[in-house]
Amino acid sequence: MPKTDYIKLDKDDAFENSFVTNLANQDIDTRANHGEYAEWRLINHIITNTYDFIALTYKEKLVPKIAPPGTSGNADESFKNRDRMLRTFENVIPDLQSRPGK
Repeated sequence: MPKTDYIKLDKDDAFENSFVTNLANQDIDTRANHGEYAEWRLINHIITNTYDFIALTYKEKLVPKIAPPGTSGNADESFKNRDRMLRTFENVIPDLQSRPGK
């Protein structure tokens, strides 16, 4: 049995067609200079023109998470899913279910 094997792997297209950025997996803040509705339409326009596989069917998912006190907001691995939602967001789900499309 050989002590070493040589395996040639194919190039990873996803790696070759990507770039390193410190903005990956970070929230991107934008300022609403044209009113909230106009900004929301502009953001939707940018996203739907960039990704051709979006069929304009939207799904929302609220994922409450918790981490030990003092955890950095960038320490994603420290946050765990939680089955409790803050009361601040109590009306979000009913709003999402009833308001769009009106």
